[in-house]
Amino acid sequence: MRAARWLLILFLTLHIPSCAAQIDQGKDLENQLKGQTLLLRTNYEPDKLAFDAQGDLKSALVPSLFYWSGVQVQSIELSSKELRIKGHRALLLIPISSDQPPVINDVRAIPLEKHAVEITIERDPTHPERLNPAFHHVFATSVNDALSDKTPKEATATLLSLPSIAPVSSLNLAACIIFGQPAGQELAKASKDITAPRIVHDVDPIPTREAILRHMGGTVVLSTIIDTEGRPTCTRIAHPLEPGLDLNALIAVSQYRFIPAKKLGNPIPVRVNIQVNFRAE
Repeated sequence: MRAARWLLILFLTLHIPSCAAQIDQGKDLENQLKGQTLLLRTNYEPDKLAFDAQGDLKSALVPSLFYWSGVQVQSIELSSKELRIKGHRALLLIPISSDQPPVINDVRAIPLEKHAVEITIERDPTHPERLNPAFHHVFATSVNDALSDKTPKEATATLLSLPSIAPVSSLNLAACIIFGQPAGQELAKASKDITAPRIVHDVDPIPTREAILRHMGGTVVLSTIIDTEGRPTCTRIAHPLEPGLDLNALIAVSQYRFIPAKKLGNPIPVRVNIQVNFRAE
């Protein structure tokens, strides 16, 4: 599985003197972006997102986790009214095992072909050539760009929140962001007042080609925090199996969704272990 390449877009200036030129510009733009991975500056989970000519979301949605913000571009449609981008979600993760804190260069994007996404950005009818500001308000073109408005502490915490095949010992819970707040000692412990999170959506892990050829199976145990929206975050490897299978287990669990744990009826973040089983083929 190859990580998607990052694209540093130097410009996206569009001039629309005629319909034919508009078609050519759309093709040029598609040639620039197709197959590349962009990041939503503020991520939302629905598979269809619409932004106005200023780059602001047109409907009220709750922001989602950073690791779900990648978009691998498959096609571009440009008209006088809007820019339409179709593609797949790309999962951001740390595919290396290290006890050291992650850095920006460690981040990779893994396209998820089953998660199609469509994003539209309106064009200002009085100035249709001014798409560039709205585009860059919606998208970041690198992880560094996406984290540029955060303090060093916030950027580090965001990187720590990414799924990683690093061991649990590398995770600094005090720095990991849960819904914008530090977790640390605030994570709930089991008690009679707490209901455990329940899975409402899971994904079968994909065995690696090597595992199939070797008829390899087994169990990967992941340690993760289920946040108040029922999403796994700060996921690490508690008990590894094999690097490729560890990575695929991480990709699968990152797509899980839960009914969050509750204390006295209120959602709370909790840390749990999840077993991911691979059958010997």
